[in-house]
Amino acid sequence: MTADVSQYILVLVTLAINCTTMFLTLPRKYGRRISIAVPAAFTAAYSIVLYLSVGIDYMFGDLHGLAYLPIFLLLLRGRIFQKLFTFFLLLLLARLQIAFAAFIAGIFTRFESDAYFQLLLIITLIMYSIYVTLIYLFGRRTFQRMFIAGERNEWILYAFGAAFSYFVLDAMIGAFTGAGRVIFLLFILWSFAVLCFAIINTHEKTASARNAEMLNLQMNAMRNQVEAENKFRKYTDVLRHDMRHEMGVIMELFRAGKSDEAERVYKDWLGSLSASLLETLCADPVLNAVLSLFKRRAEEKDIRMDIDSKFSNKLEIDTIKLSVVLSNALENAVNAAGKVQEKNKRVVGVKFVYNRSQFGFEITNPCAEPVEFDDEGIPVTRKAGHGVGARSIAMFAKENKSLLDFEYVNNRFTMRLVMML
Repeated sequence: MTADVSQYILVLVTLAINCTTMFLTLPRKYGRRISIAVPAAFTAAYSIVLYLSVGIDYMFGDLHGLAYLPIFLLLLRGRIFQKLFTFFLLLLLARLQIAFAAFIAGIFTRFESDAYFQLLLIITLIMYSIYVTLIYLFGRRTFQRMFIAGERNEWILYAFGAAFSYFVLDAMIGAFTGAGRVIFLLFILWSFAVLCFAIINTHEKTASARNAEMLNLQMNAMRNQVEAENKFRKYTDVLRHDMRHEMGVIMELFRAGKSDEAERVYKDWLGSLSASLLETLCADPVLNAVLSLFKRRAEEKDIRMDIDSKFSNKLEIDTIKLSVVLSNALENAVNAAGKVQEKNKRVVGVKFVYNRSQFGFEITNPCAEPVEFDDEGIPVTRKAGHGVGARSIAMFAKENKSLLDFEYVNNRFTMRLVMML
């Protein structure tokens, strides 16, 4: 096998390894067929161009993997700068392996001889086999841990650092020989290992803090529900205790011939009893308690709440966790509507959808100020202590594989959540 053939095979193998590892680390946007067919067709076309072009290796050096950037961005899921970071990091790891393999091959054979490129190809294939196995076993989990949190500005910096290091490695690798090259390669590898560890450690701490904040929010929502239930129970106990006295008074009034006064006492007592009962707003008792609680809160703030819950059966899902999500959403809606000055616009709409295959609800409310969204379409706010409810809802949707959508149009905010049953 000549040196040119060995180089050509090495370039194609490296392209295939880069493409494979990229699709192992991030989830696909489309089906398996498209995810395999598009890179395969591009690789075939690129290999033909590479084979027919004279001097392409000299022109591009080891930068052939950059040609896959558009495919990587289009076919894989994730934020744009997270994908860029992943792309250049994986290119860097593949480039480091070729550099280490070249150093080892140079120890045993004469540089740039046919034997050198053959040995380089063999060593690289061995290293790539180990590399792909590690990526398959641990790669996606590692990147998930890095992507668990982080703001957009952070990922811009991370992506720039990965790209800069990749180009620096390609440009500077020829300036080192012997032990100096090994030290340089180890330094690049160590620096990125430290960076990845720092990203994981920082983001997991941030995620833990957010989870604790969301858990506290959920506990407060449950506590409010429990307090409302206890208050209702105590009130009904008092009514039950007073009922026999009320009945005694009514009977004495009838015996005395004062039927009009007896009827007035009865109506007063019946009104007190009706006010203590929870209004039936939906068939599920847990969600009905939440709706009743927030409808009373809305009325106290002079906000009208329109509820459409046309289902008669009890839901066959865990409505306890769902009630927390509904509480967070209604609390945000009522608070936002309360800031609107025009009283005729202070209307919160709640609509439920339930059939054999899915359950969902939609909540709309007016807004006094425009709503901003992050890269994932989640509402954000710059006010300290706010925005946790939306993140809690987003976490619930992700854990339960539910469809979640936020929308802001014409000064009205809409949240939709659909669970597949």
